[in-house]
Amino acid sequence: MVRLKRRYALCEVVYPKNASGIITSVTDSMIFNALKNAILITHGDLGFASVKSSIKVSYANQDTNMIIIRASRNHFSIVTSSIVFIQTIDEYDVILNTLYIGGSIRCCQKFIIRYHKQNLPRLYPACKTDDQRKAIMQSIMEACDQMESHKTAEVEEEPMHSNLDKIANR
Repeated sequence: MVRLKRRYALCEVVYPKNASGIITSVTDSMIFNALKNAILITHGDLGFASVKSSIKVSYANQDTNMIIIRASRNHFSIVTSSIVFIQTIDEYDVILNTLYIGGSIRCCQKFIIRYHKQNLPRLYPACKTDDQRKAIMQSIMEACDQMESHKTAEVEEEPMHSNLDKIANR
């Protein structure tokens, strides 16, 4: 049996200063559609057909503005080159900064935690009250909890397939 090798792109969603509306929730499907349109524009039908079966938005968090995109390793360059051309998500102007590319979702999650620890001192001076500081810490803690629950769900998903394959091969 051949293992599917995947790559994960961790991106930060940046809203320009002149954005008038506040997005209440960015869903996985909204991000997927924006990525699909960018791939179709940059690489055409052949490019999208090559990544269509393996592409997935694994994680999207509105509080921290972080998303993780999964694709197969063979065609990952198509995805990363198309991320640059995403300018809107559901009619809102955005910029996607690719922060990290890893071989597993766990490495991306570790990077998110390191990234937030490094940028926490930058966020605190902007806070004027203790309530704002608590809100920032709460959103980071919730994001870490969501990542932990997502990690355990994905870890449980993969061994089940490998166990079934072992049983079938006997």
